[in-house]
Amino acid sequence: MFRKTKQLPPMTLLKPDRPAGPVFVEFRGATMDYDDEGKLIDIVPRETVVINVSRITGFYNHKILVDDRKISVMESTLEIWKKIQEAIG
Repeated sequence: MFRKTKQLPPMTLLKPDRPAGPVFVEFRGATMDYDDEGKLIDIVPRETVVINVSRITGFYNHKILVDDRKISVMESTLEIWKKIQEAIG
């Protein structure tokens, strides 16, 4: 019934020695094409999207939730997680 997914390690907060201020991450934007039943047909790349990490409320495969809005990106869940981890150091 439920699909088993790989568990990601928990994200850590910014390190105390890191200077305060916004941290931005660059993602490859995407447009999703669906058929009449709502099944994903294609993912088309778009321009670059730059997101403030502190505004991200969640993410999943090809989607980033920012202030109650879904932003479509080309990256998978794991790629999104890795980019955020690299940015916050």
